[in-house]
Amino acid sequence: KQFIDYVIAGEKEIKVDKKFAALAESAGIAADVLKNQLLVATRDMVGETELLNLASETFVQIGTNAKALPQILELARKTYATFGGSVVENTEKITSAIFSGQTRQLRGLGILIDSNEAYKNYARSIGTVVPLLTEQQKQTALLNAVLEKGNEKFKNVASTSGQTDEAVQKLKSAFTNLNDQLSILA
Repeated sequence: KQFIDYVIAGEKEIKVDKKFAALAESAGIAADVLKNQLLVATRDMVGETELLNLASETFVQIGTNAKALPQILELARKTYATFGGSVVENTEKITSAIFSGQTRQLRGLGILIDSNEAYKNYARSIGTVVPLLTEQQKQTALLNAVLEKGNEKFKNVASTSGQTDEAVQKLKSAFTNLNDQLSILA
């Protein structure tokens, strides 16, 4: 029974990898390079499978803007160190706000964005006006504003907080990754 469970889990791992690679390719992003950048950005605080699922969801939501996912994850990690939650939850809040244009949920992470101002600044930077911005361009405007405001607000948050919570997260992630690798080998 356990062997069969591991085989099934291994197949799921392989599917997650393939889905991530296909979505990365469709967005014009080198999957292996992005995967390594994501792993570095999370500093082992998120299991690889969970990370690739998160990245896949991000591709679906924000398309080619997903190339900024390593920076979004770094910001999410800093908001985690400051406000708690989890790196994954905070990343989902950030990408959801960029996708939907509803930046109110970012307030809980300490990031205050004026969407209209972000759109105006971006439109001006590309030589157009707000009513002519596409949805992709509006997402890019919000992404730029979130990263700018977030990096400004959390510039003094250490890359490694040294908190016990972070160590526990890394340990959980390591066990999850070990289990995932064992299931692939089964």
